[in-house]
Parts: sequence; structure tokens; C-alpha cells
Amino acid sequence: MPEPDLDDLQPIIYITHQHIVSLMSRFKKRDRNLILLILAVILVIVLWGPLMWLAKLVVFVIAVYVVYQLLKENL
Repeated sequence: MPEPDLDDLQPIIYITHQHIVSLMSRFKKRDRNLILLILAVILVIVLWGPLMWLAKLVVFVIAVYVVYQLLKENL
């Protein structure tokens, strides 16, 4: 039985290796995106209270400014 020519097998090994590297990089990106999504959810949960307080403060400041402008024009 003749021995296989290793030069013929080299491109197949290279393509297989590139395919594996591509799959691994895709999994790494997916893992990184999953971790970033989890961190974003945690940050929003932690900051939800302060963000709502800040939003209420901004609405209050705008309301005070509008009332001040209305009173200033009428007096």
C-alpha cells in the first residue's frame, strides 16, 4: 500500500485549523457580548433608583424655570 503524500494533506489541515480558529473567535465574541450584556443589566438595575431621582430633579428644575419665565413676563 503506498504512503499518502503529506503535501496533499497539508492544505486540508490548514483549512481545518482556520475553521477551528474562526469558530473559537466567534465563541469568544459571543462570550464577550454576553458578559457585556450582563454587566449592562446589572448597571441599569443598580443605577435605576438614582437615574429616576435625577430625571425627577431635571423635570422639577424645568418646571420651576417655566413658571419663573411665566411670572417674569406677567409682572
